[in-house]
Amino acid sequence: MKAVVIGAGIVGVTAALTLAEADIDVVMLERGQIAGEASGLNAGIIGGGGWGNAPDVNVALRMGSRDRYIDLVDNRGHEIGFDRT
Repeated sequence: MKAVVIGAGIVGVTAALTLAEADIDVVMLERGQIAGEASGLNAGIIGGGGWGNAPDVNVALRMGSRDRYIDLVDNRGHEIGFDRT
């Protein structure tokens, strides 16, 4: 299977990585610089929030996102500027 990802911001790069991990051939298209627009210019805040008593979709997405960043740093050795506070 093959896939094309349009845009190399955080969403596009993460989508491409996830597809590649599933053994899908990926081509990423970007009109400018990788993470050169919204992804590269935001505050960079990742909120964990915790599960609490009643997990919902938003919490699941936040925690999954946080876990993905931790994986990139701890298990893949990428320096992405992720600091735990």
